[in-house]
Amino acid sequence: MENIFLKCYLVTVSTSDFDTAYRIFSTINTRGLDLQLNDILKSEIIGSIEDDKDRDKYTQIWDGEESDLGRKDFEALFSHIHRIKLREKPKENLLTEYRKRIKPQDNPRQFIGEVLKPCSDTFEMLRDYKFSCDDEEDKKEINRLFGWLNLIDNADWVPPAIYFLVKYPDKTSQIKSFFINLERLAAGLMIFRADIHKRGKRYAQLLKAIDKSAETAMTRAEQLLSADDQNKIFEIINGDLYNQNRSRLYVLKRLDSCLAEGGISLSFDAKMVTIEHILPQNPKPNSQWCQNWTEKDRQTWVDRLGNLVLLSRKKNTAAKNYDFDKKKNTYFRQVNQVIFPLTVDVINQAEWTVKQVKENQEKYVELLTNLWRLEYSKINSQVSNSMEIEDIEQAELLLRQLKEKLVSR
Repeated sequence: MENIFLKCYLVTVSTSDFDTAYRIFSTINTRGLDLQLNDILKSEIIGSIEDDKDRDKYTQIWDGEESDLGRKDFEALFSHIHRIKLREKPKENLLTEYRKRIKPQDNPRQFIGEVLKPCSDTFEMLRDYKFSCDDEEDKKEINRLFGWLNLIDNADWVPPAIYFLVKYPDKTSQIKSFFINLERLAAGLMIFRADIHKRGKRYAQLLKAIDKSAETAMTRAEQLLSADDQNKIFEIINGDLYNQNRSRLYVLKRLDSCLAEGGISLSFDAKMVTIEHILPQNPKPNSQWCQNWTEKDRQTWVDRLGNLVLLSRKKNTAAKNYDFDKKKNTYFRQVNQVIFPLTVDVINQAEWTVKQVKENQEKYVELLTNLWRLEYSKINSQVSNSMEIEDIEQAELLLRQLKEKLVSR
């Protein structure tokens, strides 16, 4: 006690407003548990409940939801609720936005009981793949879609996902259709690297569609990938996919499950998954690769989808330049290694030439095109791939002549 009186100091810091005080506190509070947005909101919202019994009741609800989600995800939940409510990113800091625009302190019981708890429970269901319904197959497929969405490299899809499930909790067939389209949209936006503003606008439109009906939301989710977007996605998955650092593993895992029996591969939730080139990026000059492949062909195909596989282990730097037979037999067939469907396709090949890679490329791109229903890209690619330059020029000439005739009429 003597140390407290003689060696402790009380420093008073005063500010003109609470926001500034919160910033100062966050800066100097370097010990213990960091004060978060939800801590302040909890104090203000529950503090506005005058009845002691009610205050205890809603405190228990709040604490229970925070415990279920965990501190990090519970804090993120308030950002998702903000987006659901206001359909835009915060114009000021999130605390000020809640106080001035959402105003949960004005009706704390309604906010905790009708907004916070259902959104928190739904967020937990999405995160942990806990959807439940009478139809076992629908249950599996919907939870699988939750799993794919959780592999997306951003969380912008979460608010519309939460909102749809909260608004239409018992419509299993609509939920399945909506999430098929939502995964397609989220994957597409990730693959062609839509920026945060473009993603925000798309998902805001989707939130507005959810207001109208489940059917409207399902349709809008599909429409939000334009023909131009679909062409961009197709060009990426049909191009040097390995150079797409942020999306390549997602695309390959999605493809791997397309090849698997039952539509799901062990790569879906494997803890260790790496990408391996069959044809090496830098083969030795005296290797079989340099004898069987021209320099031009290697540059064209090495980073394409048809030359990539998944492994359930870390890359072996010594093995990456092995000739095909040695790599296949000593690297891909190692004991205690999970063999994914993509890798099985390679093991079954007797050789690895341009022919095999081209065939794989066409097959894999078609699978992904069908999975994500990239109809415009598929049509455009088929036309361009099947026509020679002279044919294209002739077609363009015919189109110009047709337009001239229509104008003259």
